This record gives sequence, C-alpha cells and structure tokens, in this order.
Amino acid sequence: INSEEKFKKGITGLAYIQQHSIRIHSKEERNDKPEYKHHYIDFIKETESELAVPIIIEEKNHTTGEVVKRVLGVINIESKKKGAFTETHQQNLELFAGLVAIALKKITLIEERNQQTNQLKRLQQAVKDITATPPHEMLSNAVYKTCEALSAHGVIFVPISYKKFNGESDKSNEYVINRGEIVSNLGIYQTVQSEFIRENGISVDVFKDEKNRKFPNLNDKPDGFNPKLIESGVKSAICLPLLINKGCIGVMWITFQNPQPKNKNIFDDEVILQVYANQIALAYTNAKQTTDALNKLEESQKDMTNEIVGHYEKIRKESRQYHYLSLLTSSVGVVLVLVTFGIIIFQISSDKQIDNWVVFFGLFGTLLNAIGVLTFGRSNRANQRMDNYHRELYQVRLLNILLRHSEQLDDADMEKNSKNSILQDASKKWITDNSIIGKM
Repeated sequence: INSEEKFKKGITGLAYIQQHSIRIHSKEERNDKPEYKHHYIDFIKETESELAVPIIIEEKNHTTGEVVKRVLGVINIESKKKGAFTETHQQNLELFAGLVAIALKKITLIEERNQQTNQLKRLQQAVKDITATPPHEMLSNAVYKTCEALSAHGVIFVPISYKKFNGESDKSNEYVINRGEIVSNLGIYQTVQSEFIRENGISVDVFKDEKNRKFPNLNDKPDGFNPKLIESGVKSAICLPLLINKGCIGVMWITFQNPQPKNKNIFDDEVILQVYANQIALAYTNAKQTTDALNKLEESQKDMTNEIVGHYEKIRKESRQYHYLSLLTSSVGVVLVLVTFGIIIFQISSDKQIDNWVVFFGLFGTLLNAIGVLTFGRSNRANQRMDNYHRELYQVRLLNILLRHSEQLDDADMEKNSKNSILQDASKKWITDNSIIGKM
C-alpha cells in the first residue's frame, strides 16, 4: 500500500461507517462515483465487481436507553467479472450477515454473562472476607478487596452523618463529613485531604440524594467533578451511597485508570455494585455497634465488679466482727456459767442459801452463750454471702471471656447462628447462676 492509500478507508471501511451494503458492478462505476474512487484501495488490479455487507446488531444504549445499531464487521466479496453480483446476491448475503450477527451477539452475551458471573463471585467472596475482618480493619480491607474484585484503581470510603440534636439525627439537620474515618488507597489523598473530599461536592450530593453518580469518561471533564481526582490519574469513576435500613452512612468512590467503553461497561452493573456497597455498609455498622456494645458491657462489668468487690470487703469486715464477737461472748459466757455452777455446788454443800447474784451471774453467762451462738450464725451467713460474691465475680468474668471469644470467630469457623447460640447460652447461664442475688 502506497503512502496515499494508507489514509483510505476502502469500500469495506465505507460500508462499516455508513452501516449499509455497497454493491459495485464495474471499475467504471467505481471511478464515476467520487466517494468510491477516493476511498477504494486497489489490492487486486483485476477486480471489477465488489459487494460489501456490514454485520449489524441492534442493542440498547445503557446511558440514553435508545436502541442503536453497532457494526461488528463487514463481509466483502470481489469478482473479476463485471456485474457479477445482483440484488439477489446482496439480499442473500445480507441475510447471511444477519445470521452471523445473531451468532456473534450470542457469543458476546455469553462472554458478558460469564464475566458478570465471575465478577459477582469475586464480589461475594470479597463481602465474605470483609465481614470476617475486625471492625477497626474492615474499611481498609474493603478497599483492598474491592480493588482486587473489580480491577479498580482506587477506592475511597467517606463516612458522612447528620448532626444529632437531643440524641437523634435528622435529614433536616446539618451533615458532618467524618474526615478522621475516611479510608483510601489513593496516595494523593494523603497529601491533599482537605481538598480531596469537598464540603459541597459530589460526595455530599450522593449522600443527600441516596443515588449513585457515574462518570464513565473523565476526559470530558464533567461539571462539578473534583479536579484533584483527575490529577491522581482517574479516568472513570462511580460514587455509591452506603445505605442501611436507617438511611445513608456515607459514600464509596470506585475509580479506574481507563475510560469505560460506551457500549458495555462495569457501571452498567450499578445494581450489583449498589448491593455490594450496602452489604459493606451493613457489615461495618453492625460491627461498629457490636464493638460499642461490648465496650459498654465491659464498662458496666467493671462497675459491677467494683460494686461486688466493695460489698465483698464490707461483708468480710462484718464477718470478722461477728466472728470475734461470737468468740468473745461464748468464751465469757462459758466461764460465767462454769463459775456460777461451781459457786452453786459450793453453797449447796455448805448448806448455804444460794445468793440471788449467783443466779443472775449464771443467767448472764447463759445469755452471753446465746449471743455467741447468734453472732456465730450471722458470721456463717456472712461467709456464705462472700462465697456468693466469689461466684458472681467468676460468672461476670466468664461471660466477658465468652463474649470476646465469640466475636473472634469468623464465618469459616462458625456461622452466625452458632455465635448467637454461644451468646444465648452464656447469658442464660450467667442469669441462672446469679439468680441467688435476688434471694440475699
């Protein structure tokens, strides 16, 4: 091909561009039409007739919703004879091209379905891996797993919430971008955090509207898009709201280094991406609430432990007092009774009348013995209460160990219903074993 013909489209290329068949009967006809003459590439000098039929499929434009034609290729036949191809030849070849188009479209749909299925499997595995991550590492792991599953350039998690008044948040209130909790793998974000997520940018719009925004080609420089993202090498991006039952908790940016194709791209699966984002949001919220609940439980356990220890010290002091008092009164009472008994025997043997003070002395000794028995009983009950406090401390610590251990189990070791079973059994055991508290 000479230098001039390098810039020619050829009859095949012309049929591709015009999206309709071209039938040429002879060299004369080709030379008489400037359009054919200008673009014709003379591969074979003897060619007289030519028939070029494009292979066309119709498909829906995912952006506009319109049905558009797309050329997959061109069937081109040539002949050394003039007028070799008739209208019948053209119709038959167009029919054949239609069958080829259907076959190619079917192959394309199968490939797209396989790609979508593989992508869905990767996203499902990513969700499973993310939910098995400790709460403080969950978003960082979500960034890594999302990039891996979607072959993305970067991911940014931006937690946003409405300000609370009287302990409740409302969409009518002002919003807050929780910048300290933003997680991203984009290096430029670390240097320009304040400019990267703007107060009135797309992230906030998506958070308020709870609808995603797609940017398949950032070379067009869409209005309102943060130039800092484009400077970081992003060529296409999608911003998804992180939705849970109670509303939106922030947004997730997924960025790519290449523009997305117009006919079919990853953003067309926005429903799948939104479900994926929602699963991450739900897992993160649940993990965070569980951590908060465990921290509150730990604080309450500390308070309960301190209270039990305080009661224990008080009861131990009380037990000692009753013990010493029981010992003292019993000892004095026994001595008085023995002395009284001795005096009575002496006075009887001496034929003397028993003095009243001797009787009183004896009664007083007996009373002291009775007091000793009573105080010993109180001391014994105090010891039993100390044993109960020991058991309470043991059960509180056992419950804490079981709760902590159940949170460390991932899905590979035990399903959620098994975790719930552990929590329920631990709670029932703790309540049952400590029911004695209400009886004391």
